[in-house]
Amino acid sequence: MRWRPGLLVGLLLTLVAAGTGAEDLFKAFQLRRLDPPRPVPEFTLEDLAGRAVSLRDLRGRIVFLNFWATWCPACRDEMPSMERLHREFGDQGLVLLAVNFQERREPVAAFMREHGLTFRVALDPDAEVSDRYGVRFIPTTVILDREGRMLARVVGPREWDSSPARQLFAGLLGRTVAAAPARPAEPAGPEAAVAAFLERHWQRPIPLQGKPPAGWNPLEASLDPASCGACHPAQLEEWKTSLHAKAMGPGVMGQLVDMYRTDPATAIHCQSCHAPLTEQLPRVERTAAGRTAFRANRAFDRALKAQGLVCAACHVREWQRFGPPKRDGSLEGAAPREQLPHHGATRTPAFLRSEFCKECHQFPPDGYALNGKLLENTYEEWRASPYAREGVQCQDCHMPDRRHLWRGIHDPEMVKRAVTIDLKTDRPRYRPGETVRAVLTVTNTGAGHSFPTYLTPKVFVRMELVDAEGQPVPESLEEAVIGREATLDLSRELYDTRLAPKASFAMRYSRKIDRPGLRLRARVVVEPDHFYTRFFEAVIPQAQRGKRQLEEALAETRRSHFTIFSRDLPLG
Repeated sequence: MRWRPGLLVGLLLTLVAAGTGAEDLFKAFQLRRLDPPRPVPEFTLEDLAGRAVSLRDLRGRIVFLNFWATWCPACRDEMPSMERLHREFGDQGLVLLAVNFQERREPVAAFMREHGLTFRVALDPDAEVSDRYGVRFIPTTVILDREGRMLARVVGPREWDSSPARQLFAGLLGRTVAAAPARPAEPAGPEAAVAAFLERHWQRPIPLQGKPPAGWNPLEASLDPASCGACHPAQLEEWKTSLHAKAMGPGVMGQLVDMYRTDPATAIHCQSCHAPLTEQLPRVERTAAGRTAFRANRAFDRALKAQGLVCAACHVREWQRFGPPKRDGSLEGAAPREQLPHHGATRTPAFLRSEFCKECHQFPPDGYALNGKLLENTYEEWRASPYAREGVQCQDCHMPDRRHLWRGIHDPEMVKRAVTIDLKTDRPRYRPGETVRAVLTVTNTGAGHSFPTYLTPKVFVRMELVDAEGQPVPESLEEAVIGREATLDLSRELYDTRLAPKASFAMRYSRKIDRPGLRLRARVVVEPDHFYTRFFEAVIPQAQRGKRQLEEALAETRRSHFTIFSRDLPLG
């Protein structure tokens, strides 16, 4: 088997660059300037009119070199802003050259006409120039100085007509443009009210509820989800099927049982999302005379801890219930609150906002990061996506119609809705001796964050030849991985091939047909717990009291994989 990185389309918004002497204009556009600039390979290609395009002939001008394809959604998304950049600076010394990746002249020309794009295109039919520039991901943009040296390299789409981008290119060209007005630093009006509520609401661990109000019945004075289910049975049954109900499963419990003895501060920190009520903590932190100590929690409820992220974690503070507005948008009912069970609920639109999920699905700016990227960055991935601009919230996908499901990477149907998968070959039939060329494309069409968003899952994209009996042809398997990988101690990122929203991953396959009757088999397999499997295998030999639970968790991770795409394509 050969491992292939494939071709990543629209991945990440990072620079593949070195050096730390970035200028302010590059910093404003979140780029690092290469210092010193790097030499690049010379090339000569043909444009759409058949004329030669030589990089050497562009010396003396700033060159915007963009590698792209018409089938790349992220490329299509950024091209209108490239056109506006070209129209503003094209007659001032900026050359925008789009190098097309392995497509024929006619469809590329039709694409340019359809979208009203006037900047110059060079054709790279055999991907020779793309390979020489090390382009594995598209779109990739290279910015060259007047001497033809690389100033910066950008992987992924950008808003090339944004104020920071325009300031950058104006600076490179020795010109000035008017800066956009600064955005308000703080939210105002209803936004400020939501932000203030969330700041009060999400103190972790969540403080003790205290003594229930006098006269409340046992159901009202209970934090047990079963008590909530007496009046909210549908929500309870949905929650039972969710990962929130399994947030204190054997993998977490097996780690915490030893961690509470050796590192209670970290254990409490972990549990502050997995089971965040103080009533769920076996030990609590107390500080006196400048010293921190951990002692047994007299309010600890072992059964409540085992139930993970319970209803009260989101909905109860000091016994007061909180929830979203009614479906008609109203915040208050007709009946006096003192006549309602548990005195009714305080309703706020914060429950319908992605910011509500942020506390446990987004590390702070100074949180743990690898290769400059936070380990947990789901909220910021969403905030930078088209979904945020369109007003689509986390709850719209993960709590459809307010259902308490929270489906994600472990759910095959949810994952299938998140991506679009397409398999194409360069011709319908092949004879022995001919070479099959195929492209298997996975596009993030439905996830409002990176696919997958976190470190633990991996998505395996595979193609191979099989014979008439369905048996694999030896050494024909090729595999690419979509995901983010790190060393087990989280000290180093190994690779990151996740798909940003609307981005695509295209795996190319090329193999000579040596006999009749062969088929091309393409599969996409999801392993939601890939990192955990490796992690548990490594830590179980050293585990103490949590060993049995970790072994149970390991078995669960090994069973969690599933296939979201499988096709056998006859070739003869």
